Amino acid sequence: GVGGAGEDLLAAAWDDGALMVVDTARGKAVVTLTSKYGCRAVRFTHHPKALLYASQGGGTGDALRDNAVRHHSLYDNTYLQYFEGHRSQVTGISLSPVSEGFLTSSVDGTVLMWDLRSPKPSGEIDCRYCPKTKRPLAGGHAPLAMYDGAGEVLALGLPGGQIRLYDAEKPESGPFCQIQIPQEQGHARAMTHLQFSPCSNHILCVIESKIYVLQAYEPCDVVQEFSSGEPTPEAEALGHALGLPQANPPEAAFSACGRYVVSGCQDKAVRAWSLESGREVGCWAGHAATPRSVAWAPGRALVASACHAVALWTL
Repeated sequence: GVGGAGEDLLAAAWDDGALMVVDTARGKAVVTLTSKYGCRAVRFTHHPKALLYASQGGGTGDALRDNAVRHHSLYDNTYLQYFEGHRSQVTGISLSPVSEGFLTSSVDGTVLMWDLRSPKPSGEIDCRYCPKTKRPLAGGHAPLAMYDGAGEVLALGLPGGQIRLYDAEKPESGPFCQIQIPQEQGHARAMTHLQFSPCSNHILCVIESKIYVLQAYEPCDVVQEFSSGEPTPEAEALGHALGLPQANPPEAAFSACGRYVVSGCQDKAVRAWSLESGREVGCWAGHAATPRSVAWAPGRALVASACHAVALWTL
């Protein structure tokens, strides 16, 4: 996975615990270390010398400790805090852009709300069952959780193309808007990536090979649909040989201006499309396998992508 801070730093983490911080202006790794707990969903905090990432689980026999989120100081290579609350693998972390708050989502079917200054969660959204019908919501898949650009709205992504919007200050009041992607209605396919555009007027989500972009306000229509391509047996065999995880399709991301969408593709290329026209505006080749992680640098025409190695691209 990859995640950025400011304009010049990018963090990349691998499931085996390797973690790297890259100076994107120079294209050079400035920090390289290994966590014995594993790394997943790495994110910079508001401080460029501190990271949040999920443990990979296993090791102690204590479910809370094995699935903790770790606050890691790069300044002196120490852990500042452990955030214990999930009992299964944490798959996503989203930081509030305006406060010390952050969200975590997990295979245990819950989304927890935290403050960097406290080791205990401040709130929980249980996505395992509908409170009214008692039917499964997440369907065994991890929910997704994301703050909008103002830190005022949090979105939950659920299987079947369902998106729920909450007031970030009082999520316990329930969703104020429920969105259904028409193309996914009646299906139980997992949503594997969710993101607000920088101006928070669009929502991007990934469901298998489909990349949907929706209006983030009524009537919440799908405005564009892109594809990362279908996986081939050859690509899956190559990824397995390189030791790359195959469970999730490639991620997608908005550009810093919100006018473009970029994604890794199954043919090992990275593509960018215009949100307005839907046309492809860029294509970069060079990865040895499918790049499943992408990030667009804030304020720059710079894209990072990763499979077993990190690549930087310019428009």
